[in-house]
Amino acid sequence: MLSWRPTTKAACYTVLVVLGLVAALVSGRPEAAVLAAPFAVALGAGFLRTRPLGLSVTAVAGKATATEGDEIPVALNFLAEAEVPGLEVLVCPASGFSLAKAGAKKPLAETVHPGQPLELSVPLVAERWGNFELGTVALRARSWLGLFEAGASVPVEGRVLVYPRPEALRRLVRSRVAALPAGTHLSPAKGGGLDLAGVRPYAAGDRAKDVNWRSSARHGGLYTNERHPERGSDVVLVVDTFDQSVLHRAVTAACSLADAYLAQRDRLALLELGGALRWLRPGMGSRQRYVIVESLLSTAALASAVYRGVALLPPRLLPAAALVVGLSSLEHEGARDAFTDMRARGLDVVVVEIPPPALPAPALGQLGVLAHRLWKLELVRRRERLRASGVPTVAWEPGAPLAQVVEEVDAWARRQARSAS
Repeated sequence: MLSWRPTTKAACYTVLVVLGLVAALVSGRPEAAVLAAPFAVALGAGFLRTRPLGLSVTAVAGKATATEGDEIPVALNFLAEAEVPGLEVLVCPASGFSLAKAGAKKPLAETVHPGQPLELSVPLVAERWGNFELGTVALRARSWLGLFEAGASVPVEGRVLVYPRPEALRRLVRSRVAALPAGTHLSPAKGGGLDLAGVRPYAAGDRAKDVNWRSSARHGGLYTNERHPERGSDVVLVVDTFDQSVLHRAVTAACSLADAYLAQRDRLALLELGGALRWLRPGMGSRQRYVIVESLLSTAALASAVYRGVALLPPRLLPAAALVVGLSSLEHEGARDAFTDMRARGLDVVVVEIPPPALPAPALGQLGVLAHRLWKLELVRRRERLRASGVPTVAWEPGAPLAQVVEEVDAWARRQARSAS
């Protein structure tokens, strides 16, 4: 509840009136009192026209969840006991949000009539993912003649969970072994399905509709079609939280991959490598998506001086047929060791490398340029060491679409699987 307080203008008018009256009494001449009379009239009129303000303000977020780039309305409600001829309202967004319109950066001037609620809506734009408060609303009201004013800063009620905007992925990295009862992947095994795997001689118990009559006529005997059954797969997203500089891109990519894998009925688990191992057990469906995304949005960069290995993880988190998709800058030795250990355990491991941002060349100087070249060579060395250990690794350069990198990783993994067979 806001109330009036005198302004500097009212204080100056009061001082002028007092000085005029004192001067008239001391000098015995009325001219000084006459000069102060207009200021006294203005003060009297201002006091008579000013009623108790009693202004109540509420600011509430219009949404509880949003996606990066979405507009989030802030609902403002005002109710006053006296008329407010010039109420100035300015929404101050918190970090992660911005005003939707350029003109909204100027205070809104509104008139509030006594007893009549005033409702306003100011849109904000979510600039990055996270769980945020929207900010505050700054208010300033002035009475008639500007003799009284009221001001306050009101926080916007509610928090908004902003999800990363997912990228469209045309293809995903596929596991070499599909082991779940049902899904969208073709299993290397043969059984009931829609995709043809080959033909074989007819055996007792085969269904008549599976007989391949063309092959039977060509070979002079009955032959039956063999098909690939459609199965699901276990996927484990591994997010490296050691490096703060790439954490935003890593979480954004992880959310896009989680949406894509869960959409094709894969079981998805999450593992965060950082100061402490955090994981979510495999699951399917929309509930698993929300659990994983909310866990990713609460991710923070944590450093650890001791790496204890993946042997401490529960066995159900890393099934024997799981596909491990890593998102890492490869700067921390613990993350590199984790991917190598998982590959040594016989898991399919692929890594999307997210290189840390580098300073522009003009700002580095001659020695800085040389150090930058050495750093780039070190990145290539780490990448090649992982590839030599059987982990397909592709760098995701800034500005490149995630779909392109995922297709490169998938192509690399398929070439490696063909060379190993």
